[in-house]
Amino acid sequence: MTKILHSRACRDLLLRWWSQPRGSVRYRLAGIGYDLTDIQIRDLLLTIFDEDPADSEAVAAARELWPLLVLTEPLHTPEELNDELAAVIREHETLLLRVQALGAKFRALEPWSERWDCCGADAQTSEFGHQNLQWVALALESAGRSAATNFVREQLEEARMYGAKVREYDTTEEIR
Repeated sequence: MTKILHSRACRDLLLRWWSQPRGSVRYRLAGIGYDLTDIQIRDLLLTIFDEDPADSEAVAAARELWPLLVLTEPLHTPEELNDELAAVIREHETLLLRVQALGAKFRALEPWSERWDCCGADAQTSEFGHQNLQWVALALESAGRSAATNFVREQLEEARMYGAKVREYDTTEEIR
């Protein structure tokens, strides 16, 4: 089995913990640390933070190790983030279609608008179905236009363009 390479600071801390008494939390974390990647250790530490009492030895050790892991590896890969960005763009397009469809459905209720009229004795409390239907349809159209502006689409496309450029490059080739 190949050893996992950690940052220098992380290796030094794990090595110090390796000299702790065998049954101690730090000794056990040091043993686990040699077999797990930084991300796997981070996941274990998050579990410790969630499940152990705040004043426990395990949480104290996790607090000591956490900063060394956070600084050495990103929490997400560029591929994961680009996939999420693609999902946002798809959801944006879906939102536009849903807003347009919903506006059309409200407009389709207009021939029956009198069903939703409520004419009270006081003009202030009276409501008229045709006006409410018209206003909801107009508000949905306005929301759709705002979300469909070129600015929103351009910003999402720009984010996609730059996001695609975030990737690891082969370090074995010389830079020319």
